Amino acid sequence: MENNVSEEMLKMQKKQYRLTFVLTVAIFALLASVIVGVFVLRPRVNNLLEKTDTMVSNITDISETLKDSDLAGMISNSEEGIATALEKIKEIDIESLNKAIEDLGSVVSPIASLFGGGN
Repeated sequence: MENNVSEEMLKMQKKQYRLTFVLTVAIFALLASVIVGVFVLRPRVNNLLEKTDTMVSNITDISETLKDSDLAGMISNSEEGIATALEKIKEIDIESLNKAIEDLGSVVSPIASLFGGGN
């Protein structure tokens, strides 16, 4: 009986040794993966942080520029510019413009026919 118990204990110790060995190998593999990951990802993270810093700096500059600018005056000037442009458009004589386009078409059509284009 004592012999049976010794054999059982020896089997259990062997199983425990194998399990400990497998866990040790797994932990070292995980540690190696983490170390490699750190060396591979670190330059990418640094690059990302540099880009983020540049972007934040640009946003800060833009916000300072907007804060210092006269947006109300710019909008007012834009409204005046649009109103002036609309007045100029209203002043265009559409009938004269259409007549000029027809005259241009009648002049260009024979020239186009001469060079093989047109109808």
